[in-house]
Amino acid sequence: MARLRIAALDIGGTAIKHGIWDGGRLTGFAERRSAAREGAQALMVQVEAVLRDMRPFDAIGVSTAGEVDTRTGTICGANSNIPGYLGLGVAATLRGAFGVPVAVENDANAAAVGELSYGAMRGRPDFVYVTYGTGVGGAVVVDGEVRHGSGFSAGSFGGIVVHPEHLDASDLLAGRYERYASTSALVRRAQRVDPALESGLAVFAAKGDPAVRAEVGAWAHEVAIGLVTLTYAFSPEFMVLGGGVMQQPGLVEAVALEAKGLADLRFGGVRIIRSELGGRAGVLGAAHLAQQLLRGLPGQSR
Repeated sequence: MARLRIAALDIGGTAIKHGIWDGGRLTGFAERRSAAREGAQALMVQVEAVLRDMRPFDAIGVSTAGEVDTRTGTICGANSNIPGYLGLGVAATLRGAFGVPVAVENDANAAAVGELSYGAMRGRPDFVYVTYGTGVGGAVVVDGEVRHGSGFSAGSFGGIVVHPEHLDASDLLAGRYERYASTSALVRRAQRVDPALESGLAVFAAKGDPAVRAEVGAWAHEVAIGLVTLTYAFSPEFMVLGGGVMQQPGLVEAVALEAKGLADLRFGGVRIIRSELGGRAGVLGAAHLAQQLLRGLPGQSR
């Protein structure tokens, strides 16, 4: 009997991660630079090329930037990180190209599913997930289910207003959490000190410079401010922090300490922890959703 093969992808603003899921193990995990900045059509050409190299497979699971109508696998909310992405029928496009069932989910929601199914939240069905990368995303999981909200935008934590004095009707991110707490925001801060620091990894590698270290500390304070807001909104037992930057040793612990110093003592029981799956969370979550789709479970595009 042939083993299950699911092609799983995590499509982001800077990278596409992918691997094959066989029902119990992820193999061939790799990543490549995303063509997202070139626009939606160029990105989908790249995605199809990646998938052709992964054949054969029984289904496709996609974790992607943007808000997703999971009933149809269509992008129903997107920003300028992927020009032209809004309204793109990702599931329909890939179904037409490969003739297999396709599950599509927002990247933060997919990562939360990954942590719930295979990572830090196994056996813990209620938590808030926040991920930091090109932007800031998140997910709310209650009773083991991702809450999508009426417009499939629940968990869009990057839009939280943290600096109302900076709000600007002509700039949708002005004053909002993503502008200050994303990895992109960290890089922008660090480049004030050294313009050559072009990634989160490079910034942390340069922390020996006191000026860079000060910028990292100021950025971590901005991260903590948003977590305090989420703590008051949800009072979760667990908050899981994801994204590559949060894998830096000691960072999550430092952010948690900062957040608890800003919050009311009544909320001291919230446990802020690092993603266990790291950069594989979205891929594994997408694989799990595609596996559910093959089993005929509701809630996903066909």
